[in-house]
Amino acid sequence: MTSTGDPERVRLIEQIMRTQEHIFELLQEDRARAWLQVDLTIQQIKVVFLAVREGSLTAGKISRELGVGFSTVTGLVDRLVEHGLVDRGEDPQDRRATRVTPTGAARELVQRLYAYRRDTMLRLLDHVPTAKLLELDQGLSSVEAAARELTESTTSPL
Repeated sequence: MTSTGDPERVRLIEQIMRTQEHIFELLQEDRARAWLQVDLTIQQIKVVFLAVREGSLTAGKISRELGVGFSTVTGLVDRLVEHGLVDRGEDPQDRRATRVTPTGAARELVQRLYAYRRDTMLRLLDHVPTAKLLELDQGLSSVEAAARELTESTTSPL
């Protein structure tokens, strides 16, 4: 729901939302193709993304982030070590803690998935006329500014 009662504004926002959903539906097959090439479970992928984002993290942090127990984290990390996606070692600050670090293969996997999305968007945008790209750039810049304002003014996620 929007913060204003302006019917035209409400109609435009609803139309933008429908258009965005339709674009995502049209590109779903392309997006699925990239993810289906990854021979990992969703939980394992989450750990890989966490490790790449953090650079190095403890098993405890993985447990908290995923909302799972330590035994589950141990199994996830074991399988990721077997896949060559993370290394496991002692935390230099706390020898009782296990530290999980992404390997180059993990970084490459994440980059490949992001690149696939980027390539799809480049192919799509290449079919949009230049004048419309200028309008789109202006519109998306406004959305980016609104997102920045929302995230800076509140502690809750969008």
